[in-house]
Amino acid sequence: MIKERLNILNKIDELSKDISKTELILDETSKILALEINPNQKETILMTAGCHGNEPAPVYAMGKFLEEKNFPKDKRIILIPCINPIGFVSDSEFTPEKINVNRDFKENSNSKEANFLRKIVKKYNPEFVVNLHEDPDETDFYIWVEDNAYKSKAEKLIAELNVSYFKDKDIHGNQVKDGIILDSKEHDSFEDYLIKNHIPTFCTETPGEWSIEKRIKVNLDILNKIVNEVSK
Repeated sequence: MIKERLNILNKIDELSKDISKTELILDETSKILALEINPNQKETILMTAGCHGNEPAPVYAMGKFLEEKNFPKDKRIILIPCINPIGFVSDSEFTPEKINVNRDFKENSNSKEANFLRKIVKKYNPEFVVNLHEDPDETDFYIWVEDNAYKSKAEKLIAELNVSYFKDKDIHGNQVKDGIILDSKEHDSFEDYLIKNHIPTFCTETPGEWSIEKRIKVNLDILNKIVNEVSK
């Protein structure tokens, strides 16, 4: 167990004590939180992090986002700061049951984590979803865009982040063009599930070759820009 990561989950729990939430208890020390900010607003953005425990920067960014409270008042924001908390504190891509949550959106999911995500989507029916991921083996930024109509929003986000991104590269059999993967191969992911339910989604990927400090900053920038600018 990585104590620093346990500390950030405890900090997130403390920061969210006055926020309306849905919880899933996994064991005596671990739970998944879905935090509802501005519950009276209709337009809803769902933002998730920590699906893979070996992709830590987005979870740290979620903590900073909650701490800074730079929330718009005209949108309901649902935050899931860490989908896979047990994997996060042990730096594992998988759940304790050796399940990759982001490949567990077949017709029937086996993991509690994937079923929790399904529950939250059905409960809140978001207009837009952003999933913060990292690619540990890469050197530049890119985004999976699961709705062609949102390509311009992805381009706007990349331009405003002002980071290095892949111009033309094959990743996992999908072609990145100017920082964006469109029309990706189906792989039973949360993004696949969302698009089947007609919910536009981004999956952002910060590269593991950047420093952890830079990755946290970029993920925090993504959270702020999505809720305050890009989603408009």
